[in-house]
Amino acid sequence: MEKEINLDEIIDKVASLAKIDVRDDEREQLKTHFEKMLKYFQKLQELDLHGVKNLVNPHEGIQRMRDDIPRKGLERSEVFQSAPDTKEGYFRVLSPLKDVRKEQ
Repeated sequence: MEKEINLDEIIDKVASLAKIDVRDDEREQLKTHFEKMLKYFQKLQELDLHGVKNLVNPHEGIQRMRDDIPRKGLERSEVFQSAPDTKEGYFRVLSPLKDVRKEQ
């Protein structure tokens, strides 16, 4: 017996978690996408996985990490040589807010 799935409730929940508003036209598109995903999941449920070992970690065994050995970093002058633009000891970059302000 399959459980009845209310796509509107799922969309409302996802929108709430993402803190977004979903317009009616977007809701219909999302329903279509969710229906496709659910059909795919149902298809996966049909697979015979009897005897297949669960994969908990693709890197089974001991995971070796290198020793954390302190070493000398780059000199400030070396770092600034490869920078596209600097001013008074700082990197100069484009403002990430410039484009946002234009859109408002």
